[in-house]
Amino acid sequence: MKVNALDHVNIITADLDASACFYADVIGLERRDGPAPLTPQNCQWMHDGAGRAILHLNSEDCPRAFDRPTHPGPTGSVHHIRPELLGL
Repeated sequence: MKVNALDHVNIITADLDASACFYADVIGLERRDGPAPLTPQNCQWMHDGAGRAILHLNSEDCPRAFDRPTHPGPTGSVHHIRPELLGL
């Protein structure tokens, strides 16, 4: 199995707004609301210039399909990374 690209990184953060502002200001990603049933208060997706959602930012109380303990700090806690795999 070979990784072709990085699909997205999911980060759990204690301060969703500040984290989204950081990635927009420092890296130049575009902030957008995640799809329903997620809300702007618990989820922001950060898109690159081509419109791809690179980072999924979630608040600590955001619903998740699977959960595991996280310890959000000032920059958040990585919940999962999803690669795009060749041949899959």
